[in-house]
Amino acid sequence: MSIALPVSAAEPAGRNALAPARLTPEEEKEAVQRYEHIPKAAAELAIELRKLQVKVESGVTYGELRAAIDRLHPDVVVFAESKEAKPVPEMAFVLMNASRCYLAMRQLWNEELFGPDALQRGAAGICRLHSAEVLRSTAAANVSLARGLAEGKPEGSFT
Repeated sequence: MSIALPVSAAEPAGRNALAPARLTPEEEKEAVQRYEHIPKAAAELAIELRKLQVKVESGVTYGELRAAIDRLHPDVVVFAESKEAKPVPEMAFVLMNASRCYLAMRQLWNEELFGPDALQRGAAGICRLHSAEVLRSTAAANVSLARGLAEGKPEGSFT
């Protein structure tokens, strides 16, 4: 079983993991300017991920989660790899991270239900139960960051 786990939403790539991330005044000014005109696709993906977050938090079946993430994840990947994402790398990062959290949830649940043998299904079930809250909270933090960026509030996003 191979599952790509997302990284923490607390730290953008390249920052010291032990120190709190703080934007310098120059970085903050530059970020505000870059996020004044957020790509429409990014804002729409943030909304779609928020909808998925609400579904997951209120209770979702495996089939509903599978359908939602199978529809949404490719759109997130395409955006993150596009030219449109280049000026807003933080947005691409948090959208991908949130999507990967939900993808990991789906993969674990799938393995629990359809794994090749009882041992693997049981191990996946235990892993899913123990990781569910971490994946949900990491996804929620990333969705919150994406929404802040989409609303033009980058100064609070990684600080």
